[in-house]
Amino acid sequence: MASRHVNPIGTVVQHILESRISSVPLRLINVEDGMLYSSSTFEESFKASRDYAQLIQADISRSSDAATTVVDSYFSYAMLSHRWGDGEPTLQSINGTSIYSLAPSIGVHKLQGFCRTAKALGFRWAWSDTCCIDKTNSSELQESIMTMFDWYRNSTITLIYLSDVADRSPGALRRSQWFFRGWTLQELLAPHVVLFYLSDWSLYVPRSRPVLRGDNDKTNPELMQMLTIATGIHGQFLTDFKPGVDHLRERFRWVSRRTTRKVEDMAYCMMGIFGVHFPVLYGEKERAFTRLQEEIMKLTDDTNLFDWVGRPSKLNSCLASHPGCFAEAAASLIPLESSTPKVTLKNSVTVLQVLLRGATARAFFLFAGLPPGRFIAGGKLTMFAKRHYIHKIVLESSLEGSFAGSRRYTLCAEGLKDITIVTEEKLVEREWKDHHQYMLAHLDTSAFPGDTDSESSKARTKAVSTWTSMAESAGWFKQPFVALLLEISDSPLLSDSPSATDGPFSTSIYRRVPTLSRIVAYPQRKVYWSPSHPSLLMVG
Repeated sequence: MASRHVNPIGTVVQHILESRISSVPLRLINVEDGMLYSSSTFEESFKASRDYAQLIQADISRSSDAATTVVDSYFSYAMLSHRWGDGEPTLQSINGTSIYSLAPSIGVHKLQGFCRTAKALGFRWAWSDTCCIDKTNSSELQESIMTMFDWYRNSTITLIYLSDVADRSPGALRRSQWFFRGWTLQELLAPHVVLFYLSDWSLYVPRSRPVLRGDNDKTNPELMQMLTIATGIHGQFLTDFKPGVDHLRERFRWVSRRTTRKVEDMAYCMMGIFGVHFPVLYGEKERAFTRLQEEIMKLTDDTNLFDWVGRPSKLNSCLASHPGCFAEAAASLIPLESSTPKVTLKNSVTVLQVLLRGATARAFFLFAGLPPGRFIAGGKLTMFAKRHYIHKIVLESSLEGSFAGSRRYTLCAEGLKDITIVTEEKLVEREWKDHHQYMLAHLDTSAFPGDTDSESSKARTKAVSTWTSMAESAGWFKQPFVALLLEISDSPLLSDSPSATDGPFSTSIYRRVPTLSRIVAYPQRKVYWSPSHPSLLMVG
């Protein structure tokens, strides 16, 4: 029986082809004929092309790199970034029909202009979120949302269409509604190459020559400066963005003044920004943003996650209900000059030597670097914090106007200067001598959540004690800090058992009291106060 001849080039090309198809969107529009193609027909389309025929006929000495270049070039595609408007064509309206033969509408005119522009730039394929996703298929919708950031990142170019900008003035650009939509944030940050277009599909940044395929508005310093002003995003993120949880609070602030049609999308549109993924469940409303924060907590020990003001999540009072809670600029804490910690190489070595001893070393290396909070049964959040018990609360005034229903209080806490806060909640006005109902918590970024068996508990207690002593001697506890106002919600603290909150592992359950502005606490200069050891707090 004759052996079947296998073309080795065909095998190589097949592997490259399958890999490339897996990285492009599930559907693409062919700008030549205006027809919609799905991933199941991409391979057939390529194998019917002259590019494939030339590869198969090539000499075996040709490298796989050459085949990769041909396949990548064939499937290079342009993405559309825009603000949704009236008459947007859906997948059902264009399936089996050329987009160039659709009945006229504002949305159809935009789609046709996009495809013609992509074709003029030399592209074969184009993608638009209006018609390239089957939104009636929940499985496809979820996959599209979870991979959309990657689709924009893997695109050869993204064309940003500003339907409400008719001239090239900076003011007209900044006023565009495109800058106020949630999904357009990742559409700006993810692509490596972008071009901005006015409402008539002319370039926002004009060229003295025909636009070339390699042109990129992200290399234009003047435009990037205007985009920084319009978005509040530093130029380094606009031109070289990387998903992740660094600069956490800043990333939340980017989207804080943006909106989406569905509540859940305020969380889903940020999955790619933070590089996290979780199931898409439309109907969960604000629960989506809580789940986003839970996923972020698994990856970072940045306590800025809790530096927000406004309405808390219904599931946990320590988490924000909406990105808008992060709209306030990051805290600018001015160190107290007389007590600024002095960090030297000698001190650093001494600290390291202490940490490397015995039980302290085991606790340090076992727990250091873990997130400052984690969820346990019942949606409770555990976190380490230094406690400043409030011994007196005084109502100063009830506010009117836009703050009607809010109250201004003065808080007197041990070791701190008096603090004025504004909250919509009614606090208990009284003095406490022994048992305290409220505290100001100073989150501890060293974080030691873990098991509470006796041996590891002793190790952690010793580690916390050592850390506290070193921090105190260095003057760190004399610096201003952002504080959380916590109220006891489960009553061991109000009982005759003060031991419920003694030591580093409190058994009480606390609730964060939301305020309308950030609480910045300043330690007293003239009163020497030895801080409590960081405590493992449980917040619901």
